[in-house]
Amino acid sequence: WLARPLSGLATLAFWVMHLAIAATIIPQNFIVALTASDDTFALARRLEAINTLSTIASVIALAAALLLVALIVIGFVRRRRNRP
Repeated sequence: WLARPLSGLATLAFWVMHLAIAATIIPQNFIVALTASDDTFALARRLEAINTLSTIASVIALAAALLLVALIVIGFVRRRRNRP
């Protein structure tokens, strides 16, 4: 996939998108474990950190998905232009 830069970039965007989606889902599973804490201020700080990281991961996933769609469209346009 390194031979064709668009294909390699699309592959990279695909995997970044999926890893970022996983990064938004996985921390949510730890919220239940955090609620067992007695310190409500520490719990609030942890939940805020999880929400911030989840938001950042969501933005990264959206950007990677948009890049992937753009690369697919560029690939189709190039292929159509190269036809005789």
